[in-house]
Amino acid sequence: MRPLPMSFFSNTLQRILMVRNPLRRQAGRWDLTALINAADPRASRAERHLWLVRWLEWLRSPPPRRTGDSSPQDWTLQRMRLFLNMLDTQPLQRDKLIGLLQRFLSETDAIGLWVDLGFSPRTTFLNELGERLRLSWLPGTPDTNNLGELFLLLFPDSLSAQWLSNIDDEMLARMSALWSQAITLPAR
Repeated sequence: MRPLPMSFFSNTLQRILMVRNPLRRQAGRWDLTALINAADPRASRAERHLWLVRWLEWLRSPPPRRTGDSSPQDWTLQRMRLFLNMLDTQPLQRDKLIGLLQRFLSETDAIGLWVDLGFSPRTTFLNELGERLRLSWLPGTPDTNNLGELFLLLFPDSLSAQWLSNIDDEMLARMSALWSQAITLPAR
């Protein structure tokens, strides 16, 4: 039996890296009304986390071609403002979203975000390399209570940092009010 040629391994590796994450939807498939109606605080953890992934995908989806000179970051912020305005006019949907955020906060371990991202002091190089390869080759699961793992699904690329840094004080205050209500809500 002959050994496999090196090109077999490199081709296989390229195919693995090119596989798309099945949890990712095509951007723009959700409209705002359907997205807000899909927010369900009684849903399973995986469904609630997928809702957050879909919401962020909707926010980041590219602008229509007819919008002119609008940058993707501006478009994302316009969508965020539209989302907040819709929640202000629909108190029942707002309550559902606050309930979803409350469940998210109560069931998610935020320590994983601070510990898992970056090199740990006691991890060997090969363990860390293996973990990073696993994360890049295999799709993540939304059914996790580890915010470090979920963070990679919510913010899969560095472009999120651009629009997050452009959020103005008024919009940040409105988002903070939603999170504050979720924090003060009694556990359900």
